[in-house]
Amino acid sequence: MFVRALLPAALVACAAPAYNGQSGDASTADYLGPAGRILYFQPAEVPAEDVLYVQLQEGAWALRQGTRWRTAEPIATWDVALAEDGISVDGTLVLPSPVGPGTTIGDATVESLDDREVRYGTFENTATVTIASGDWAGEQAWAKDFGPVRIEVRNAALDVRAWELVGYDDDGIGADTDVP
Repeated sequence: MFVRALLPAALVACAAPAYNGQSGDASTADYLGPAGRILYFQPAEVPAEDVLYVQLQEGAWALRQGTRWRTAEPIATWDVALAEDGISVDGTLVLPSPVGPGTTIGDATVESLDDREVRYGTFENTATVTIASGDWAGEQAWAKDFGPVRIEVRNAALDVRAWELVGYDDDGIGADTDVP
């Protein structure tokens, strides 16, 4: 299986300086992740055979579910927008701007900007956001210079509500490899 095993160490060694408490230190755009990246998510509570693949695209996320990206069933495409008030997915603000603890816009509140451990590893400068209501109600986590590492969403296309990052692919090498 192909997963970037050295990413957690590289993130700790080469990550940007920690948040210093001043609003606006990081641009909200820094949390979107690069277009083309494929994120591998599994249920947060219990790993499953099927993986939720999220391909970050310009202005959208393409979702597939299965054991491999190339053969996984397409299940949805969500619009993603970066605006002055933050990042929205399918019309819901999921990361308010400026990125910093206490920033609240509508139902979205940045609870912390700190190290965050998910199944894949530990990410520095991760914004943990609580969404109070709606389809995205729950906890979201966005790693600076990487993208989402934890998502909670109620959606008819998904049978699980909370997802955590278990791997990623920037160059297509792992797109035909099973994820454990």
